[in-house]
Amino acid sequence: MHPISTQAQSGLANYSKIAYEFLQGLYAFTTIEFQRTDFSKNNSLNRFFGVGVQYFPRPHFEVNLYVQKQFYAAVKGASNVAFLLLHFYP
Repeated sequence: MHPISTQAQSGLANYSKIAYEFLQGLYAFTTIEFQRTDFSKNNSLNRFFGVGVQYFPRPHFEVNLYVQKQFYAAVKGASNVAFLLLHFYP
């Protein structure tokens, strides 16, 4: 498999999450993500803002509901994404 481009590029990404535990095992959180994948291109800036709820009903179980608004400079628009994660870990 060959890379799409052999030209060097540099970028930056940041992910921030703030959470608060309302009850034992029940968290509400918000996230902010910024990506600038190539400093030489003005349309490479992507921004994502999200809110969610995370619940640990008992040991080894996790339920995570997350909604995110995504802004892409190259597309000149926004999209919505939702995630539901059910996780069991032994």
